[in-house]
Amino acid sequence: MQRNGKFIEGEPFQAYLDAVKSLDEDTFEEMDVKVLKEAYNNYWLPIQYHLQGVNKIYLSADGLYHKINPAVLVNPSTNKYVYEEFEIELVGSTREIVAKNSQKQINDKGSWLFGYPELYDFKFNENKNPLNQETDRAVFSSDDKSEMQRYYLSDLPATKTEVEKIDSLLRNHKKESLLFTGIKASEENIKKMKNPTVLHIASHGYFIRDDEVSAEKIYGFDKKVVSINPLLRSGLFLAGAGAFLESDPFLWKGNENGVLTAQECLTLDLDGTELVTLSAGETGLGVVQNGEGVYGLQRALIVSGARSVIMSLWKVHDTATMEFMVSFYAEWLKSGDKVKAFDLARQTVRAKYKLPYYWGAFILLN
Repeated sequence: MQRNGKFIEGEPFQAYLDAVKSLDEDTFEEMDVKVLKEAYNNYWLPIQYHLQGVNKIYLSADGLYHKINPAVLVNPSTNKYVYEEFEIELVGSTREIVAKNSQKQINDKGSWLFGYPELYDFKFNENKNPLNQETDRAVFSSDDKSEMQRYYLSDLPATKTEVEKIDSLLRNHKKESLLFTGIKASEENIKKMKNPTVLHIASHGYFIRDDEVSAEKIYGFDKKVVSINPLLRSGLFLAGAGAFLESDPFLWKGNENGVLTAQECLTLDLDGTELVTLSAGETGLGVVQNGEGVYGLQRALIVSGARSVIMSLWKVHDTATMEFMVSFYAEWLKSGDKVKAFDLARQTVRAKYKLPYYWGAFILLN
């Protein structure tokens, strides 16, 4: 049965997003699972027809499939999530399946871990979390649509626990690890890296959608520049970013402003890097060009040399994300298999947090 492409990119896709981001456990079974079953029929069933007898899938996404995590779709016939029925490995292109048999040697220069950045100067206000609640790892935006839109970067205490626990895991396995928190979790230090084995960043992330390019200045960039350069539409916030975003007008005295864009990630030295983990919200999003992939952090990091990237498709929960990441690294260090470790981490978090919002945002591009 042919599917209307424009139709499934409209209301059905929005329904899918609403379901996977739902925080209402009372309505999840009755309403959201039903939506995820409909999404299965729309996005996975046409593929599944060709997978008889197949267990392992290498998936090179295109178009809308860059925005969907097939793992969270629910098979109406079995009531199981897709990840429970297939082992799915996401790859940038089908060429990489062949290339895996002749991979370049991985360096052993240690892991660089960045988390819990000091987003505001120490002299800044005590009310770092204006909403006074456990937050997503994504920026809060005010309703101010004037020349300067206001942004708030909340405190993310679980990011500190996350990088400290991963640092401890690595050291216990006799792996070299460099830990950067507070004012040291900075753009400047990230740009000093030379071919780390692992780069892990736990902070706030952002993605600027078309309808959000409204204020004349957005994250300090001119509106016209953002609208034409997709690599400025996604990035990460590091030390000092909060102070920069609160300045009037976006003033900065140092060399870096704390906003690490995808454009800047193109210059990172990641040749031979085994894994880059973006433990932040919406880091897998970007401007999708059919047939060309996603223009955003994903592409920038791969171009810079990273072999694998972990990233997210929506805003992620601070504590659940910490638990996911610590579980992933613990399993990876034991097995040496990223795909297996990622799947086990997902199962571990799902056992504690029922809703896909908590465990389904992250994808591994291997």
